[in-house]
Amino acid sequence: MAKKIVTTTQKVCFVQFTHPGAEHVIPKKYNVKKDFLFPWNYNTHKRKFLETRAQYVDKHNNLQNDKILFWGEWEPESLARVITPSPAKGTDLPRNIHNPLFITNKNGNVLAKPYIINKKGNKVIRQNTDPFVFGKNFYYSICQQGKTNGQIKNLANGSIILFGSKRGGSANPYFALDTVFVVAGYRKYTTKNYKKDLKGFVPNEYPEIMGIDLWEEAFNDNNNFKRICCCKPCNPNCNPIQYTCYQGASYFNPIDGMYSFVPCVLSKTNPQGFERIKLTIADFNNIGITIPKKGIFNNKLNQHFKITITNIQDNKKIWDKIRAIVHQQNCLEGVQMDYRHIIVP
Repeated sequence: MAKKIVTTTQKVCFVQFTHPGAEHVIPKKYNVKKDFLFPWNYNTHKRKFLETRAQYVDKHNNLQNDKILFWGEWEPESLARVITPSPAKGTDLPRNIHNPLFITNKNGNVLAKPYIINKKGNKVIRQNTDPFVFGKNFYYSICQQGKTNGQIKNLANGSIILFGSKRGGSANPYFALDTVFVVAGYRKYTTKNYKKDLKGFVPNEYPEIMGIDLWEEAFNDNNNFKRICCCKPCNPNCNPIQYTCYQGASYFNPIDGMYSFVPCVLSKTNPQGFERIKLTIADFNNIGITIPKKGIFNNKLNQHFKITITNIQDNKKIWDKIRAIVHQQNCLEGVQMDYRHIIVP
């Protein structure tokens, strides 16, 4: 029987989106004393503390260009190094710094294996990078969308998605923010027709970095593949799952003054890095917006998302508040980050 597709009207929303918060670190067994080529990740998602050249907005609202450090997701290879001295115990400071790499042959094909065989004998495909915060625009296109046909797939322009992780343990939980995503456009797509559906909407290298070709094979061969991801496998006898690829508003093309950014610091002045931006329920009180009884935020939210229907005016107040908190916690705003593309003959 074909799966019933539930449709939801596009609405302006505020989304708290929680993803895994553990840090990618160089395994101790390598006893690394210099730069280490960190392989493409085939396991559960983790955060990387990243270093790259970028355009950023300083505290005087001026656009600058320099090398920055920020928390984010980058599952392909990276050139990693250990931060010395090591951070004190009990802090959430980073232990490694990763320079993002994208390694392909001259035809643009990824050199990393499409899948590996894990200890249980399952095939595990390369992890995707979602949200993707590199280049002219940010993108969010699959994570946790396979679990629903609801509002997360129907966010109107001006919606805000805060990507982050639950940290602080059970005693003092908080939301560790890594990405502020302002929706500025979207395309509906399926894994079967993504080349046509996303043509001209995403960067040329995006499908390879995301590994969209691999999803279709994994979804339709669920007996042999182990999905270490948050995407719902598709029964080949059902209608293909439709996803929404969102494009983030940029600094150069904002939505009602709002743009996507990552909290960051300058590499040259902050070699030890920084803890992720701490947000709690209290941060959203008394900012002049209408808050429903269920609230718009949850300090204890594990890997999931919390959606609140809002409006552009309230979202602008939320966005302004988040920017103020980012500045109070001594961070800047990275708005256009680069990665290094290495072509192997």
